[in-house]
Amino acid sequence: MSEKACLAVGINHYSWAPVLKCAVSDAQEVAAALAMQEYSFDVETLLDDEATTEALGKAIVKLFDGNARLKLAYFSGHGYSDDRGAYLCVPQGSHDAPGISLGWLKQAIEPGFFVEYLSH
Repeated sequence: MSEKACLAVGINHYSWAPVLKCAVSDAQEVAAALAMQEYSFDVETLLDDEATTEALGKAIVKLFDGNARLKLAYFSGHGYSDDRGAYLCVPQGSHDAPGISLGWLKQAIEPGFFVEYLSH
């Protein structure tokens, strides 16, 4: 395991939101740059349909529960907010279930969260 870890997510195509042109290429470029020898990040990417709610949630847990001293999450795609909260949108999402809640994400980066999350 590297001392530096990154999750790079890029989503251009959504079943329920306008297509984006550069989100995937932006995430790929960030991932490639951070993986270069001078930066030496261990990088995981999720692109377009790979970025399901389940896969993104698991990748976030893996990143923040890992042993890396420096952890970076990069998301390029749509966001959504309503009276329930704000979300990172996933391709298969909808207005009723847009994706990863920023409230959940905030909890996920706090110590102790993973033991509780993984035990459910």
